[in-house]
Amino acid sequence: MKLLSIDTSSKNFSIAISDNEKVLRHRNLELGKQLSSSIIKHIKSLLSAAKLSVKDVDALIVGLGPGSFTSLRVGLATGKALALALKLPVIGISSLDVIAMNVIKEKNICVINDARRDLVYAAFYNVNAEGRLERSGEYLLVDLKSVLSKIKKDFAILGDAVKMIVESERKRLIAMGCKLYDEKYWCPQAKFLPVLAKDKLANKKFDDPIKMVPLYLHAEDCQVSKK
Repeated sequence: MKLLSIDTSSKNFSIAISDNEKVLRHRNLELGKQLSSSIIKHIKSLLSAAKLSVKDVDALIVGLGPGSFTSLRVGLATGKALALALKLPVIGISSLDVIAMNVIKEKNICVINDARRDLVYAAFYNVNAEGRLERSGEYLLVDLKSVLSKIKKDFAILGDAVKMIVESERKRLIAMGCKLYDEKYWCPQAKFLPVLAKDKLANKKFDDPIKMVPLYLHAEDCQVSKK
């Protein structure tokens, strides 16, 4: 099954073409304000590099955020348009899950992203004996202090809110055996989306492209089901 995966929740536009979980081509690009005008061009370019066309795509996987409101809307609108035009199944995956995959070799993982307003988006994960990512609890929208108070020893901590951790707190976390990952690990990479969508693909648990919305945890942005 040929899969097109995209994530536009961060400053990077991440795109991947895969044959089931085998990645054929992937790119991470900083497009900024050019995202809306160039996203289709880059999708076609990557497909061409994999010697494929949009007609060869069997399913779409889209990162749902949380993240930048504008870029998320662009990515989701593109995914919806392709799904409806080409009559393709589509699956949405939380971008926090995708970020956690950057350190999948760790046992315990905490992803923290800056949500502004002195808040962070956060999620906790563990990696099971089979090496698969499992989320512990709900996606959170809380203050940074509340998240850090939940972290015990030997956690991998990553996401762009790592820069918000003050020096004294960094020292405390490091003393507990935690690892604070640097910026190159903070962005979601679309090449991990097929792995995260594996079970849904196998069981044909697809999302409705018309009803699919970004994952926002701010109540005024939208209501989110935290399943």
